[in-house]
Amino acid sequence: MADLITSSANPVVKRVRLLADRRHRRREGAFVVQGIQPVWQAVEAGAAIETLIVAPGLLGRSPAARRAAEMVAGQEAAGVRVARLSDELFGRLSGRDGPPGLAAIVRGRVLPLSELPSGPRSVFVALHEIGNPGNLGTIIRTANAAGAGGVVLIGQATDPFDPVAVKASMGALFGLPVAQAREAGEFFAWAAGRGVTVITTSARAPRGRGCPGRCWRGATWRCASPWWAPPSRSTWRWRPACCSTRRSAGPAWARPETGVRPRGEPRPGGIGPGLSP
Repeated sequence: MADLITSSANPVVKRVRLLADRRHRRREGAFVVQGIQPVWQAVEAGAAIETLIVAPGLLGRSPAARRAAEMVAGQEAAGVRVARLSDELFGRLSGRDGPPGLAAIVRGRVLPLSELPSGPRSVFVALHEIGNPGNLGTIIRTANAAGAGGVVLIGQATDPFDPVAVKASMGALFGLPVAQAREAGEFFAWAAGRGVTVITTSARAPRGRGCPGRCWRGATWRCASPWWAPPSRSTWRWRPACCSTRRSAGPAWARPETGVRPRGEPRPGGIGPGLSP
């Protein structure tokens, strides 16, 4: 077993501190994950673990902590580097009240949009210039739970590997690809090239308020509410607007041949409430 690290001059400690900076994370293609559950999820997802960082005293003796210690031992036996820190040093690095005693340096990068895999039934969530890392992490978690194939960041967006975003994603970041489009035009060109139907919305829709004109005009469909969705078999299903590679003339209820209309919301021509082609 390696000696306990107590010095802040140790290379692993220095690396963790440097990875607190977005520019360094981007340059190095790595980020830090803290907590038993997030680290466990990274290992289970097959993420590229560079180093596991453990403070044995902080990890504790609970059943979860014992299983985590066994996981660390198994990863160490498999060749993953393990750094054991003193409780005091780990606490200073963590910056949290009640530091968890387990962290990891994980390799990861945002994909160029051209590398984002897409299939005939793939669903994506695209976010234009999202600025709050906590919101981004929550959306990644929600998209992953809904079976999305990836998240696309358009324009100047917050870092998905920011510690707040990583924590809010609750492990979803390790199983869901995140890609970057430099601007809206690049995203719409990618969508058109892959037959992706784009539904655009804004928190201040309708009429595109709060949504840049190039995003509003480029959409296949425009939705007035980001949380409204048409009913299926008389059951309302609420979901965020997204992009789907299953191209159609619109939702089934919005097609004239179905004859289906949401109660109390008739609209001539088969176009539902808040949607315009």
